[in-house]
Amino acid sequence: MTNENRDHIEEREDQAIEEGPPRDELDRLVDETIREPWFVALKSLTDQSGLWVGTEDELMAEIEARAGRDASRCEAFLSYVGDSSEIPPVHVEYAFRQARLEVLDYRQMTKKIREDYYGPGWGLSAPIMIERGLAGRKPYHEAAAYLMTTKYRNPLAALVVEFTYHGHKFTRNNREWSGRTGKLAEQLSIRYMDEVTFKGSRRNKELEEALKLERLEDFRRFCGQMRTCAFLLKDVGVKVSWEKHVGQKVATDEKYTFTWWTIEAPRWK
Repeated sequence: MTNENRDHIEEREDQAIEEGPPRDELDRLVDETIREPWFVALKSLTDQSGLWVGTEDELMAEIEARAGRDASRCEAFLSYVGDSSEIPPVHVEYAFRQARLEVLDYRQMTKKIREDYYGPGWGLSAPIMIERGLAGRKPYHEAAAYLMTTKYRNPLAALVVEFTYHGHKFTRNNREWSGRTGKLAEQLSIRYMDEVTFKGSRRNKELEEALKLERLEDFRRFCGQMRTCAFLLKDVGVKVSWEKHVGQKVATDEKYTFTWWTIEAPRWK
């Protein structure tokens, strides 16, 4: 769908509602569109991550594999996907909105608009991105940290968000950090002190206690809290995972276990 078509749709919506089919009829057409095989197939592409990225040929092949060859030839589908000059019917546009789906063509978007979106592999070689909800939008780290603090009341999760934004290991092309429990607590402590010092944040005694690892019980408590954070941080696109490893002391050959953490974060705005 071209930028020109997208602009025309917004301009004509009010007129279409007044001059087009009655509201009940429009609702019926929307419901029918959502149940169309091509629409169901398109939506299913986003089931796992909320995103699908590829070429037009790959998209057509996926639709045909999921809904049959005729599905990729449907006029409503072709009017919304690719470089078609035909403006999609209003009920098709409403169906996409109701399903929270959007088809984005990298080639048809200005550089300024593209800066608000991100999809793995999305670019000139794979210009089509199917987005459900806001899965393809670059998130704001301030909003993510605020959500962790207000909705979930979890300052440790908010601190992890700040770490993924400010931490020097999180670069533009590498949004991942890995390390043992002690190193993770150390990095979060550094970030916490920076927040308190430079932003005038209030000291959080509970958070400071959580980051202080002196006894075995402290490590266990911190690991438990990080596992809780992992569940909450999924809401803002941060993936926290962990693995148990076995180490061996050089001096005594004594074996011990430790947790290895990996934190993956989106490209924050």
